Formats: sequence, structure tokens, C-alpha cells
Amino acid sequence: MPAATANDLAIREQILVELDAQAWGRRAPIDVTVRNGIVQLWGPVADDRVAQALRVAAENVPGVKGVEVTTLP
Repeated sequence: MPAATANDLAIREQILVELDAQAWGRRAPIDVTVRNGIVQLWGPVADDRVAQALRVAAENVPGVKGVEVTTLP
């Protein structure tokens, strides 16, 4: 898999800032990776509403081409 570009790193940073701004985002220990504009979010999420909110938060960041959310029990 190719290394992250500067744009991928900027996207990741914007997502982390957005998650930190949300009360539910600060409680969800989520790993965020970005490769070629594709965001991967994974971690323990017990609530489907939080998983959907994570997806929407990432999708709204400029430059994001797709989002994959993997929730762990």
C-alpha cells in the first residue's frame, strides 16, 4: 500500500479535530488512517449511532473519497 501523502495527513488531522470537538468523539477511541483519500476508522464502538456519526464526520471533510468504518466489540 502506498505511503500517505501530505493531503492524506491533512485529511486525517481535520478528522481528528472534528472528532475531538464532539462529546461522543472524545469518548470513542478510534484509529484513523487515510490513504489516497480513503479513510479507515476502526475501534471499539458500542453504539451504531456513534458509528454512523463517525462516518458522516469523515465524509464531510474536504478531499475524502470514501470512508470505511470497522467497529470492534
